[in-house]
Amino acid sequence: MKKEDIELYEELLSKLISIKNDVALLSSKKPGEQLNLFKIKRINDVLTKINTLIGKDKPYEDFETFDEVALPTNSDALMMINLYLTGMSRFKKHNSTEKSVGLDWNQTEMVWDLEDKRDEEE
Repeated sequence: MKKEDIELYEELLSKLISIKNDVALLSSKKPGEQLNLFKIKRINDVLTKINTLIGKDKPYEDFETFDEVALPTNSDALMMINLYLTGMSRFKKHNSTEKSVGLDWNQTEMVWDLEDKRDEEE
């Protein structure tokens, strides 16, 4: 992983979590209602960037973005957003190493595998 990819991952993950929270709220009130075009365009922008970043870890090979003509329902969008969050987690797992932290050997965290270890020191 390059430092720029990690920064992009963190930005996209933050946006996807925010989108998920908003769509979950809409879905809890009106699950069958369609999202509007403005929201779909913003969601699609984030999904396009995520697809490029995570590649084979995306949830479905045949899904790229939501259709802007046949708008998805709140609950359908929420389902795909949750699958993308899982794909993001899988991507991080595939590009990280579990390392012990602190004095407690049982405490671990996932650390990105950097292409250039000098990036880690910056």
